[in-house]
Amino acid sequence: MYLSRTIFGDEMRLHQHIIASVAFSGGIYGITGSKSIALASFVTGVLLDLDHVTDYWLEHPLSLNVPHFFEMVDACKLRKTHLWLHSLEMLIPLAVAVWLSKSAILLGISIGFAQHMLFDCLFNFIYPGSYFLAYRIQKGFKSECVFVLPEGYHETEKDIK
Repeated sequence: MYLSRTIFGDEMRLHQHIIASVAFSGGIYGITGSKSIALASFVTGVLLDLDHVTDYWLEHPLSLNVPHFFEMVDACKLRKTHLWLHSLEMLIPLAVAVWLSKSAILLGISIGFAQHMLFDCLFNFIYPGSYFLAYRIQKGFKSECVFVLPEGYHETEKDIK
């Protein structure tokens, strides 16, 4: 279902997405010579995770408690997981938009989106199908229907004390 203990660790976190996006964007720049494609790829590869903020704010309205945000999101402790941007269905309209527009920026966005989703699909604790918005809608966005968590995953030092 997922790969664990990879070069990225147990699952994809912000710093791993930054590393992956730097590598992909560097490769894209090396292949295309286009700074705009590479930059759009990098920015999208990292900022796609902004949808975690909306999920957090639905349970903790407009909270700016950054450590609590990362604790809740990284440990999959939110009751609902919408992740509006983490939807594989978006690949088709993105590809069509790139093809029709011939836009370098849209190409970079598509590459960044695809590499972000690839790494999330490979390395996160997630049920097959969870990166399809239709699946999450069908499951009522319940986090326990989205994530496959190993035994004791929610146990942190704070939880144990």
